[in-house]
Order: sequence, then C-alpha cells, then structure tokens
Amino acid sequence: MHEGEALTTENSEYITETNQSLSELSFKNYVNSITEYPDSSFDLISIDGVARSSCIKASIPKLKKGGYLMLDNSEREEYQEAIKLLNNFERIDFEGPGPYNFYFWTTTIWKKGNST
Repeated sequence: MHEGEALTTENSEYITETNQSLSELSFKNYVNSITEYPDSSFDLISIDGVARSSCIKASIPKLKKGGYLMLDNSEREEYQEAIKLLNNFERIDFEGPGPYNFYFWTTTIWKKGNST
C-alpha cells in the first residue's frame, strides 16, 4: 500500500481516481517525486499506480523530446481529461486481456514529438 497524507483542500488534486479505500488520502508527494529531476530528463515514463491523472500532468515536462509516456488502463473514463493533454503526441494503443481479470483493457504509449 502506498503511504499518503490526509486529504486537504491544498492537496485535493492528488487523489487516487480508482481505489476507494485510499480516497481520503493525498498522494501529492508521490506525484511530485518526479519534480526532483530536471525537465526533459526521461526517455520513458511509465504510469501504473495511484493518482494517474496527476502523474500524467507532472510527467509531461520531464519527458525528453522523442520520449515515451506509457499509461496502463488508459481506457478508464477517469483519466480522459488528463489524456487530452497528450493530444499533440503520437499515440499507440495496445488492447487485450489482463493477467487476472476477465475483461480487456488498454495500455497506451504516447511519443512526444520534437516540437512538443
């Protein structure tokens, strides 16, 4: 389980979108851990945990031009607003059954362009 701090109005954007048992916690430190690195530091950023929408927002400036951002379960409605921030990126969807569920889901990889 991820550690979280108590939810307040100052950190309310850093919540988990899907895990109700963690819905009263903020994951601001978790999300902002990437800010320790300079912009354009990463060739690949993989997002598969809590507070994914906030992680997308925090990750975009940290991704190198030509770098990749990967999001698991990208079909989920709760991520669609943050995914709009990646509209200028090339997109490839991978759909199929997950390892422990009886339904299909999507993992998406976006490539940041050289002018993005």
